Amino acid sequence: MFKNQDSRGAQLFSELSTFLYSMKIERRYISKMNNYVNPYWPNTSILQKQEVVQVSGRNGAEMYQMGPNSSALLLDSTAPIVWLKVTDGAGYPTITAYDIALHQEPKQVDLSAIEERLLKLEEKVNEQSKPDTNGASGTKTTIIKPAVTK
Repeated sequence: MFKNQDSRGAQLFSELSTFLYSMKIERRYISKMNNYVNPYWPNTSILQKQEVVQVSGRNGAEMYQMGPNSSALLLDSTAPIVWLKVTDGAGYPTITAYDIALHQEPKQVDLSAIEERLLKLEEKVNEQSKPDTNGASGTKTTIIKPAVTK
């Protein structure tokens, strides 16, 4: 009876030690994975607050503090301008101004109006290039046929 209990205890001990060893490996794996950030999955614990930085003129853009190798778009609150401030590896800034204009959708081209104007123009050219009725020789006759539309 003790013999079976000893073998059963050894088996349980073996299973328990295997389980604990696998947990140790999983713990190491999980601790390594905690340092990994999946760029395709938003993790709300590391998301930073995003805001539009507003400055007052060129002086405000120059005074905006940034670290080396950084870039920022700064919205001017006094004029329709956006400042792009870029710093190099030593932290020296370069500031470029861009004008802001309201986006307007392109107007649709009215093809029927263009066709009418083209037909009128063709008629005028054809009238001017008709031969003289006075019988003058040496005049060149050019006739333009109207465009065929489908």
